[in-house]
Amino acid sequence: MKTRRPICFSILAICFVVGAAAPRAIAQDLPDGPGKDVVVKACTSCHDADNFTSKKHNKAEWKEVVDTMVAYGAEITDEQSEIITTYLAKNFGKAANLGAPRISVSHPRR
Repeated sequence: MKTRRPICFSILAICFVVGAAAPRAIAQDLPDGPGKDVVVKACTSCHDADNFTSKKHNKAEWKEVVDTMVAYGAEITDEQSEIITTYLAKNFGKAANLGAPRISVSHPRR
């Protein structure tokens, strides 16, 4: 058992170093578009951008997240809430950045 402690400690140290060295999203790296300025001002004052860029939510789910932040004290207007929700859903939604265009296929009824 005594030989396992140094190995476990070494693994934890490596994980810490790798995690600390991982690139983090910062505000200027966010996709350009309508609402970016509002997101930068409202969201990155409390969060690192990777806090939300790593998430994939649809618009209704992003609205819930934004509403939760308002309940926690985020000071934004209803209009800003809509702008933020739209920006996040467009750029960090479930369908965002999948690489290939979505193709709708309809099957004939039998």
